Amino acid sequence: MDIDTVKSYKYLGVHLNDSLDWSDNTNALVKKGNSRLFLLRRLSLLGQQHHGQGQEENGQTGEEGQLCPGMPSGLSGGGGKREDDG
Repeated sequence: MDIDTVKSYKYLGVHLNDSLDWSDNTNALVKKGNSRLFLLRRLSLLGQQHHGQGQEENGQTGEEGQLCPGMPSGLSGGGGKREDDG
């Protein structure tokens, strides 16, 4: 049975390389984290623009901590129950 040698390999979500250090795994995690932060910042900016337009045009306001009024984001950080949850 021949075993192929590779420079790096992803196994169970961990990036392994031929020198068995954490550099490839760390770089992959940093890249993924930066990508998600960019998305959250972009959504936040869009939510602020949308929220500002809604107030000026028709007086609607969203709940505190929501990115877009009327659209639950799951990122409000409040946790717990709402009054209408029962």
